[in-house]
Amino acid sequence: MLAFIDDSKSNTANLEFTLAGYMATVDTWEAFNRDWTSVLLATPSIAYYHAVEGENLRGEFKGFAPAQRDLKVMRLVNIVVKHKLYSFDSRLAQSAFNCT
Repeated sequence: MLAFIDDSKSNTANLEFTLAGYMATVDTWEAFNRDWTSVLLATPSIAYYHAVEGENLRGEFKGFAPAQRDLKVMRLVNIVVKHKLYSFDSRLAQSAFNCT
């Protein structure tokens, strides 16, 4: 099994530290990577996906029309759905995280 994990810190009044990710077999990740890369490289291409950039049409999504962005994102979502990935997340109050 292999996991890819990302962290996030909220900027709201209820500060939370979050870890979330997906876990799968190496074979599943290899198939996922082939499909994911194919969608990234499809015109209009992007080098990587970062949700904030897509949401705000900046970074890799600069110059995209909203409809182009939506299509690219939906194709990426379909890749996640297609493969047997196990999702997980964990949240911790930021104040507790800072104490460690």
